[in-house]
Amino acid sequence: MKSLRQNRVRGPVALASPLLLTATLVLTLGAVPQASAQTGTLLAGPFAPIGDGNGRGMAFDGVNLYITRVGDSIIYQITPPLPTGPVVTIPIPGGDPRVSAGGPLAWDGSALWTVDYSSALILYRVDPTSGATLSSCSIPAANPGSLALPGLDHPDGLHWTGIPGSELVISGEIGLPTSVAFVNAATCGITSFFTFPASPATCCSGVAFDGQSLWHATDGAMTVFQTDLSGAPTGVSFADPEIIGFEDLEFDPITFAPACALWGTTAGTPTVAAYEIPCTKPVALCKNVTVPTDPGKCSAPASVDNGSFDPDGDAITLAQAPPSPYGLGATPVTLTASDPAGQSSSCTATVTVVDQEPPSITCPAPITVECTGPGGATATFAPTFADNCPVVTASCSPASGSTFPVGTTPVMCTATDASGNTNACNTAVRVVDTTAPSVSCVQSFNPSGNHVPNAHKTNEDGFYKIMASDVCTPSPVIQIGGFALANGETIKITQSPGMSGVRLVNTMGPENIKHFRVGPGDAVITVTDGSGNVGTVTCLVPPPPK
Repeated sequence: MKSLRQNRVRGPVALASPLLLTATLVLTLGAVPQASAQTGTLLAGPFAPIGDGNGRGMAFDGVNLYITRVGDSIIYQITPPLPTGPVVTIPIPGGDPRVSAGGPLAWDGSALWTVDYSSALILYRVDPTSGATLSSCSIPAANPGSLALPGLDHPDGLHWTGIPGSELVISGEIGLPTSVAFVNAATCGITSFFTFPASPATCCSGVAFDGQSLWHATDGAMTVFQTDLSGAPTGVSFADPEIIGFEDLEFDPITFAPACALWGTTAGTPTVAAYEIPCTKPVALCKNVTVPTDPGKCSAPASVDNGSFDPDGDAITLAQAPPSPYGLGATPVTLTASDPAGQSSSCTATVTVVDQEPPSITCPAPITVECTGPGGATATFAPTFADNCPVVTASCSPASGSTFPVGTTPVMCTATDASGNTNACNTAVRVVDTTAPSVSCVQSFNPSGNHVPNAHKTNEDGFYKIMASDVCTPSPVIQIGGFALANGETIKITQSPGMSGVRLVNTMGPENIKHFRVGPGDAVITVTDGSGNVGTVTCLVPPPPK
């Protein structure tokens, strides 16, 4: 706390009009709430949950309060009942780049924001569970030469507005010309600001946004007052003698519903208290939602409402734009809560529709095809498939049109949609070989005499060339009486009427011509393929010479 804070002044205060120094923030917010008999009523506190120190920041997440104190890097979470519930400490993790110690706080719906209590004005987004820094940016670096910067030195107030492009409002230190600036949370750019003239004892420190207007703390003068978003006073104010001046402020439409409250913390002992403020329009509360598609559809209904209500207890009407149902992916949705008087408030959230429904797929019945070549046979087939969302593809392994070997081959077909959901079915391709191999026994010449008998004559020399082929088996097994023959081999066969069966007599000549004797009758050549099919041919063997 700066030394000028030691000179506190009690009593009523006259508020000077702010000096407008930049373009007006353009918003449509409806009428500013008017003061009521309850404005300034103490709702809770004062209570000092963390002991002595210079209280500084305050934020509310819908359930818990968060406070800080100058020079202390810990963020203190006050759990219900507020403000006397148990306190949880959230320290800065080791190695974290954040240097902020005890700056003002804000809550954006899922994380905390803080800004260091110095002239450095580094803005941090903080994980509320681990205390880790999620992102940061420099306000001076983003706004070189801005006239708002001197009045933001050693900031006292920070609040989340949710206004697109001006998501945060920040206020400076008492005793200086205090700036109140709207800041882009992503870039740290100042979008607009106004400045209160210097008044060490009266104005201004903390700031809060109630959805329509701003609330400012006067610290030493023990007064809280309301302005519109340009800084013009509305005439609504109240004293806070129990606290002796606020530092940061926080708007709370939930804890004391149907009343709205303004929480504050102060210097000296970090004391917190809540005062009632006007709250006449509905409060729209949003949450991001993720929903699966409806069965058989590529869309889903969803509500982003997170407990919207009317502080006056009036029935409210909720409308979403665009309305349900929502298509696949992320859709920004604006929820508007309206009361019977026509007052309304809005909030924005994101509906994310995910497709978790697998596609359907049906495989054809197992098919049987005849072998057409040494590799087997090609087979074609196609599964039928569909999905609740437009893009779906199917593939089979092995693929349709592949060559399948003789036998049964399992086939699995898989359908995949654009979201990566899959479904599979199974079938089979059976390749059969029912065709017998062919074999021929052709009269041949005597290799030593090079003589081929005429067709009308008896093959007196008994030489034959054996040829065999099969559709599927490249090398079928050729036999004569159990003796293997090579495809294209020339053999000699003679009859031996007094014997039964086939006997290998000898091999002849340099070509090792096999000489077989058979009896009684002619010789039968067999050929067997890989599937066991058998083909035969009879070699007409001349009778032995008389």
